[in-house]
Amino acid sequence: MKNKFRTSPSTLQIQRQLKLITLISVGAIVMGALVFVFNSTRPEKAFADTCEVSYSLNWADTTTWDVDCGKVNAGNWSVIGKTCTYYSPVYTASGTAGDPNRVLDIDVRINQSGNLDNNDTAWVFLYVNGAIKKTYTCMGDSVSKVFIVTRTINVPAGGTFFVSVRCKNDRSNELWQIKNGDVTACLRAPSTLPVTLVDFKGSKKDDNTILLEWMTLAEVNNNYFTIERSSTGDDFKELTRVEGAGNSTSPRHYQYTDLNPSNGYNYYRLTQTDFDGTTEVFKTIGVKSNLSGSADPHLKVYPNPFSHSFKVEVDMVTDCEATVKLISPSGAVVYSNKYDAAAGANTFDINISKRVANGTYFLQITDNNEVIASQKVICRN
Repeated sequence: MKNKFRTSPSTLQIQRQLKLITLISVGAIVMGALVFVFNSTRPEKAFADTCEVSYSLNWADTTTWDVDCGKVNAGNWSVIGKTCTYYSPVYTASGTAGDPNRVLDIDVRINQSGNLDNNDTAWVFLYVNGAIKKTYTCMGDSVSKVFIVTRTINVPAGGTFFVSVRCKNDRSNELWQIKNGDVTACLRAPSTLPVTLVDFKGSKKDDNTILLEWMTLAEVNNNYFTIERSSTGDDFKELTRVEGAGNSTSPRHYQYTDLNPSNGYNYYRLTQTDFDGTTEVFKTIGVKSNLSGSADPHLKVYPNPFSHSFKVEVDMVTDCEATVKLISPSGAVVYSNKYDAAAGANTFDINISKRVANGTYFLQITDNNEVIASQKVICRN
């Protein structure tokens, strides 16, 4: 099995980014400020005027990007039949240690040609203080779907952040592409918005449901939130409304479970509406669902059917302690064990000491209770 997830940038690459921010900082001192203008046609970028630092990718401006291969012109970066990596500049948040954290909104969109398959992968990495904060992965698809990553994270005062994108494909007729405005960031103070959103995330609760969670630090005149869903990342339809707190100065947690997601990628967009009808679009996230335990391209189980033992091959994003569970149709866990997993390809030997009844089970692999992969397996003694 190919190692699809071992993608952390080298020390040399990060040093190159730090050199870039040094140059940018000098330029900022000379000019007084370094400001990049957001694409005003994107409604979720309406808060750009509240940003301490705002960034929008512009391929015509070489200070807004750094790539190690691929075809770059004034409008886009195309990755064809290669493995290429893009880095945004490294930025430093204002303030000093001990000051309140800054809130960072990042939005990345990656187009694909429709000729891609499961041998082709795109990754998005979010870095804070030189370390990976979050990693997102998209496998190629025979349909021209858009890979969307939208995330809100905290950056310590005086800390640094940047975004990196890596695209891999193995044929010349396959294409990943990032266009002007497809990578944007806004660093802001938590108090700059009527509703201060800290996080919006989604995860598979099980094979047939998706759990959506978000948190606010403060709310002013917040009537309700709206969650919209799309299977393409473009055509959204309202899924539900969740009542807001009105006015609040303390952290508040919200959640909603989608009981009927589509098989494959589901895109969710969160918006907020004030009592006066003013609506603000926060962000969009993508969550992949494998309905009814359908095959996962990152997971291989053999033999299947099995009797009392089998092997599991799985690709992991980072080093972690993975939990492997075998779950009966009634929800009972008939086997559970922890394994040390490394970034990339892993093989686990599963030996079930007690006799398991014949039938269909769900094999589930989790990291800190987040489902990484799952698949149907059959026991035949």
